[in-house]
Amino acid sequence: MAKNFRIKKISTAELIPGMFISDLNCGWLDHPFVGNSMSVKDDTTVNKIRQLGIREVYIDPSRGLDLPNAQTAEEVSRELDEQIEAIATTAPEIPKAVTLAEEVTRAKKLHSEANRIVKNLMGDIRLGKQIELDKIDPMVEGVVDSIFRNKNA
Repeated sequence: MAKNFRIKKISTAELIPGMFISDLNCGWLDHPFVGNSMSVKDDTTVNKIRQLGIREVYIDPSRGLDLPNAQTAEEVSRELDEQIEAIATTAPEIPKAVTLAEEVTRAKKLHSEANRIVKNLMGDIRLGKQIELDKIDPMVEGVVDSIFRNKNA
């Protein structure tokens, strides 16, 4: 009886030699490999993938080692569909308008924080480090919220 293997999504932190990557989960211009699928032969390949900033890949357990508890591609797709549905059916939260004086204090703090984050990002870029976009998102949300509360701040 043949086992029913499914493509699975894993973190690159879990990637080890012996696995078969069916999809690098990034654009073909974002990596130096010949294709998006490959057999992971050694730690050098694993490290190169991590250094490229690739955080998740899809593996094919029928062609290499398995990670039994990893989500299947179908489960990932279903979860994304549920998240999209939740976002689409949820009414946007509109921040309460405030006076200019109230918002200026918050806006000044946001401006200082934005300058600090951009300075750190530029330093990371110069050093060739991976850009961590998750540090930028809260700052951008804060700026957008501030604009909605009082566009003149």
